[in-house]
Amino acid sequence: MRLLGIFLMSSALTGVGFVFAERRKERFRILEQLRQMIQYLKSQILYSNATLPEAVFEVGERFKNLEKEKKLNWGTETFFEDILRLMEENESQPFSEIWQAAAERIPSGVSLTKGDRENLSALGGKLGYADRNMQECTFHFYQELLDETIKSAKEEVEKMGKLYRTMGVAAGVLWFVLFI
Repeated sequence: MRLLGIFLMSSALTGVGFVFAERRKERFRILEQLRQMIQYLKSQILYSNATLPEAVFEVGERFKNLEKEKKLNWGTETFFEDILRLMEENESQPFSEIWQAAAERIPSGVSLTKGDRENLSALGGKLGYADRNMQECTFHFYQELLDETIKSAKEEVEKMGKLYRTMGVAAGVLWFVLFI
């Protein structure tokens, strides 16, 4: 019975390392999906001349199935549904406030950092009131910022993911050796 407990605890410690590594990967995948979504939103607004409600609806529809396929659970569908619902409920409220309110409702368990959330929230603050050129500049700036964040997240996955997995295995082995 003692050996079973030691083995289970050792396995749990190893699993924790793998879970931490997987959360880093999940953040990277979410940021990549966010880049695709912003690119699609940009094309809907700038090139298809869609209104904000139409563009938000199109992005939500396009990416809700992708989220299920890739098993990314960060609330894409809910995010865009919240924006649409808030736009309908509060027609006089500025789009920036609606976007920020929806961004704040992204669940806390999602693998986005505070900076990721702030950047997403800030993007909405610049949409909906400027002319076409200003919105294009805003999208361009945010995409550059997101590209840098994705590059940093990829490096973090490579470095920290390996570290977390190694530390988890080492902690599991150490626990096993100490208590045998």
